[in-house]
Amino acid sequence: MDIEGRVAIVTGAARGIGRGIVERLLEKGAKGVSMLDIIDETGQENCKVLQKTFSEERVMYIHCDVTKQTDLEAAFEKTVNYYGRLDIVCNNAGILNESQWEKMIDINYKAVIRGTYLAVEYMGKSKGGSGGVVINTASFVGLVPFNLCPIYPSTKHAVVGFTRSVALEPKVVENHVRVAAICPGKVDTLLLNAGKAGCNPDYRDAYDTAVAELPSTPIARIVDVITTLIEYPNSSGNVCVVGPNKTTFFDPPEVEF
Repeated sequence: MDIEGRVAIVTGAARGIGRGIVERLLEKGAKGVSMLDIIDETGQENCKVLQKTFSEERVMYIHCDVTKQTDLEAAFEKTVNYYGRLDIVCNNAGILNESQWEKMIDINYKAVIRGTYLAVEYMGKSKGGSGGVVINTASFVGLVPFNLCPIYPSTKHAVVGFTRSVALEPKVVENHVRVAAICPGKVDTLLLNAGKAGCNPDYRDAYDTAVAELPSTPIARIVDVITTLIEYPNSSGNVCVVGPNKTTFFDPPEVEF
């Protein structure tokens, strides 16, 4: 898919990876991008910066709690009403806080499901759309265990499994919607510090050590891969691990029983 002239929704867009996705889509000529988040002050400030660079009409900030179906539906509706279409959805919102594990499941996994199916509804061929692309943010610990924060990786494993499966769901395929996932390595964002504060106090020193030993992956590299997945027409079902120096693309697995 050529990004130029397309319309996108990015959740968790106030800062970090989400903010990087929004800027890249605008650089690539997107007609409009909606930034969804609950960090209103940061989100609005970054939106204003992007508006000055790319014009006010091409980017807007929408307060949206992705755990609430009504918030998400309203954001999708506002985006389509304003820009006239929807082509790209990046389900990027996430938290790392084992002490609030139910909230983490709601944001990291359930919201991805909601966002994916809303994307199919709003940009699917059966509803008058042109089809589109959904990119779900998982993590490299969505493919391997992380013993110090077991619930967080379980949510990311779920995102990987959901992405691979929903990409093959008949109604998704018939609506010409592709679904893929990225699994970034360690990224130096506020999420890492929140992870330490939210994990079991007995594990915090070990958490610091484990995180310090991992090389950092620049946000720009992650955004590069997301751009590739959006533009590559055969990316549906792909899961991509993005490290600081290497990217590994996993095609949908073929399993025989």
